[in-house]
Amino acid sequence: MAVAPFAFLNLEFGSTWCYFFLVSERVFKTSWFARAARKARIPDADLCRAIRQVAQGQADNLGGGVFKKRLDDNRHRSIILTKAGQFWVYEYLFAKQDRANIEDDELVAFRQLAKA
Repeated sequence: MAVAPFAFLNLEFGSTWCYFFLVSERVFKTSWFARAARKARIPDADLCRAIRQVAQGQADNLGGGVFKKRLDDNRHRSIILTKAGQFWVYEYLFAKQDRANIEDDELVAFRQLAKA
């Protein structure tokens, strides 16, 4: 049985390395998302834990490489893009109290971004 090499899960635009575990993917966050997460006081450790949960299937799969994950004790939602599971990008963050879900045209745009 082959064992994957150890790799660090780090968040681009962040200064904190996450805990290491067996992964072969890279995780990024856009500068807009980093700013929004900082304002919402969501630490990088929570984002790393959320990516692990998404990889285990504990997120809403919106299709086309787009996932919606609950963060911050169910107060915020993040939109995560992936390309064949090779890398993950935190793209968008919104508070549950501000809006219930993303619009259909936004979902189409996120799917196109995930394809690119």
